[in-house]
Amino acid sequence: MINRLFNKFSAVFGKKREKFLVVEGLNNHFEVTEVKLNHKQKGIRLVSQKKVSSLNDLKRPILPFDKLIFGLSSRQATTIKSLVNLKRAEPEEPITENELDGLVFKGLWNFLNHYRSWTAKKMGINELDVVLANIAVTDVQLGGHRVFNPIGFRSRDFVLSFEGTFVPRSLSAVLERFENWAKNLTVVEGPATLPSLIPEKHDFVVQASAVTTNVFISREEERLFFREFDWGSGHILKNLAQGFGVDEEVAELIWAKYSQGEISDHFKRLIEHHFREGFKVFFGVLNPLFLKFGLTERPEAQFYFRFQAPIIDNLFSESRFELTDLHENLIREGYNIRGSANFPKFSPRTYQHILAFLFYSPEHPQYDFLNQLLRRRAKWLISNSQISK
Repeated sequence: MINRLFNKFSAVFGKKREKFLVVEGLNNHFEVTEVKLNHKQKGIRLVSQKKVSSLNDLKRPILPFDKLIFGLSSRQATTIKSLVNLKRAEPEEPITENELDGLVFKGLWNFLNHYRSWTAKKMGINELDVVLANIAVTDVQLGGHRVFNPIGFRSRDFVLSFEGTFVPRSLSAVLERFENWAKNLTVVEGPATLPSLIPEKHDFVVQASAVTTNVFISREEERLFFREFDWGSGHILKNLAQGFGVDEEVAELIWAKYSQGEISDHFKRLIEHHFREGFKVFFGVLNPLFLKFGLTERPEAQFYFRFQAPIIDNLFSESRFELTDLHENLIREGYNIRGSANFPKFSPRTYQHILAFLFYSPEHPQYDFLNQLLRRRAKWLISNSQISK
């Protein structure tokens, strides 16, 4: 998996060292993380992290970052990866540049027409207020065969894979003021980055944070948001506090001792009882969603929890339910992932969402020519051309 991931982005990361700023939109605040990435020495260091209540609280850097990533919540942005199937009128004739330009334009409109209304409903805005932050071609297939430049090929079936991010018009205007803060500015629906980087086929990718859980459809033909529901580590913490008759601050200390293996077996069983009760609620919501999707058998799903607990490995040990292991793949590839003095509790496992932001890119260098055609066609649809670069 990870070799293909690095080959895919090798042309994107030409510099030896890069400085990233990741601004992640959560339920009622933004989490701002500064990261340094050394490609030559394969070093990833999380430098600092802070919380701000709004984007207006961000302070302009003295020197621009190499990359500024806005990983917005599913209520603030919508990132969709989807196949568009087209039929050529004259399949026996070789594809010309003019025809390719027209096919890209037709594919773009099919993509927009299919998802614009759904996206507006998802984000709770008027359809006229939905704008593109970025759009890119990520794959091309002719007659079932992948090609990088279709000019000169013959086929009736022409399949384009697009990856695009939509945002509300009002938010797009806010983001414009950050266009000079970095050499490269990326806007993405934050929870969509992990599904985008998992090449293996799954039915769902499920990500749980402190407050909410996001469920994404993750299939070859379509990767997009499915549901969000109210469940996270905070719910388990509340269960622990109530079960032991303590406040949540003390419950958090109990959780930490449990995670570090510094408790007796008897106390461990008591704690894990409350964890199991919490996960009963989790699956009580999740299983009906799986059934609602119409699958005839137990789905294949990857799970990512932005918190640690030894019991999680036991609960997700079956073959069809797997824990996301982007961090392990990076480590096996030789990457050294570490925190700093500002991250005393840093763990690569619980910061996989940050690692995903570092390697996420809607641009695929092998499709640069096609994306030049796409940008020319989509430029007037994107309110800020800098965001689309």
